[in-house]
Amino acid sequence: MLDAIENKHRLLTNYLKLAIPILAVMLVLGIVIIIISSSFLFTEIQSNNMNVARHILDHASAIFNEIHVLSLNFGNHSLIKSGQLELLQEEGYSSERKAVEQEFLYYLQNHTNSRPYIHSGY
Repeated sequence: MLDAIENKHRLLTNYLKLAIPILAVMLVLGIVIIIISSSFLFTEIQSNNMNVARHILDHASAIFNEIHVLSLNFGNHSLIKSGQLELLQEEGYSSERKAVEQEFLYYLQNHTNSRPYIHSGY
């Protein structure tokens, strides 16, 4: 019986002598892999965030350029230029107002139809 207990003790001691170095190496390798992959992941996330920010900036710039083009077009068109304030202030409906509205809608529809990213002029 004493031999059986000694054998179990020796077996456990030998097992721990073998298992502890293996587990230590696995732990160190696991920590190194986690550090490397988290560094790579952080770099990729930063790169993706910069790409998204650049994409948003490009779209915002395109929208502001379109607004600027519309502003220049409306500012240079005499019928619309003279009728813009009247459209906002008048309450009645006259043939002159209808002509200004039609011209205004014509300009908006041209810009809406010629650009695929503008879905509506309203």
